[in-house]
Amino acid sequence: MGNCRCGTETSAPDRFCPSCGAACGAQSKQPAMDCASKESSVKSEVFQQVERAMHGYDSACGDIYENTYRYVYFLAFKFLRSEADVQDITQEVYSGNPFHKPAA
Repeated sequence: MGNCRCGTETSAPDRFCPSCGAACGAQSKQPAMDCASKESSVKSEVFQQVERAMHGYDSACGDIYENTYRYVYFLAFKFLRSEADVQDITQEVYSGNPFHKPAA
């Protein structure tokens, strides 16, 4: 057992922190980053991408997916503990484009 920098207790097989999504343990090839700093940086980036998506930039939706998928997946896994259910709920989260404006 170990602890992530955000304070969450992690077990040996955990590859990512279940709370913040940061890489944990020896499997990580990236240097450890303070979870609070990482979370703040990602939030800022996602907010900018949401702004872009709201202004019609379709590529922003892909960027939002790339930056939030891991967090959504592990948050769902934390509660559901079933791979099939987690995949279903994660797909539901990202299905459709909430910024799409239908033709009048």
